[in-house]
Amino acid sequence: MANKRPYKFFINKETVFLSVVIFFLCLVVVFILSSKINEIEEIAIPTYISSDKSDKDTNILQKRLEEKVILCTIKDILVVICTILGTNFLLSLLIQKKSQNDLYDKFLTEDLLQNKKFIESMPENNRKILLKYIEKIDYLGDNEIYSELISNVRDKIVNYKYKYYFETNNTSIICTILPDCIEKKITKTYEAKSFKKEEPFDEFPFAQSSLEPINGRRSIEITSLKINDEIKDVSKFIDYKIKDSENIYHKNSNYTKKIIGFYKDTMKFYSDKTTKVEVVYTTYVPLRDRVYTTRLSAPCKKYDFRFRINDSTKQYILHSQAFGFQEDATKTPAGCQPNEISYTINDWTFPADGVFITFNE
Repeated sequence: MANKRPYKFFINKETVFLSVVIFFLCLVVVFILSSKINEIEEIAIPTYISSDKSDKDTNILQKRLEEKVILCTIKDILVVICTILGTNFLLSLLIQKKSQNDLYDKFLTEDLLQNKKFIESMPENNRKILLKYIEKIDYLGDNEIYSELISNVRDKIVNYKYKYYFETNNTSIICTILPDCIEKKITKTYEAKSFKKEEPFDEFPFAQSSLEPINGRRSIEITSLKINDEIKDVSKFIDYKIKDSENIYHKNSNYTKKIIGFYKDTMKFYSDKTTKVEVVYTTYVPLRDRVYTTRLSAPCKKYDFRFRINDSTKQYILHSQAFGFQEDATKTPAGCQPNEISYTINDWTFPADGVFITFNE
């Protein structure tokens, strides 16, 4: 079915039949005229060379010669018509069909398949088939398993239904070892855009984490928020909740819960302009919790990550790994100073991609 080409140009059957009929009719008439001309010549020539021809014979000869001229003229015209019809027929078979089909192919590949309206008008299943063929030609060859793998990854990315993305995302964590717990001051600065023209969000999460509560301390607290360089009053615009509960101080929270600090106003991202956000928040975990994991909440074009232990009296060994679909060996960690690790990923990363950190003395 894939090789069927129902719209190729072919010679019109009715036109061909009519041309052939006219061609053969002309040939028949030419033969008849040739025979008639020969008859005239057989009669006229003996009369012309006769020495005793009368006036009557002369008149007849004159009429015969005139008739011959007319018949010869008609014959010549018909011969020209036959030649034209025959030549055109051959050109149609040998040249015109090929030229028209070349024009057809050029129209499809250079005009139609690059026309957005035409692509949008195609059924969804046909667009998927077309995309699969293009991928196989450009990247995959005849490897069906690899094609299936690429298709599966693409479908998962598309079906995630991303609403916004980060142009840049800079995450900086300063970790302080206190006598009774570990404090992390986390600063996230990012520039975000929506995929649609405008995308509103209710209860947009500026900070979230799964933490084990510590007596006498908030597990997570947003201390500063800027949106497009405008300082927001966190006591007015920020609230907290845990999953399946209404606030962070749930009485039965002596175990790990996902804690979310969210924006009480409507947050909006736009496709034609960048929204810049800077949020600073602090988390507290027990001294035994020396593991930190951060994950991106949206696709990101450039991701910078920095983790530093704020302790000049001790040397810590940091173990880390950036993880995600686009991660490769070129994104190796680099320590800028003692007790510090950093990553820069200049490539697309996706939701749930991020960095894993653990440390010990």
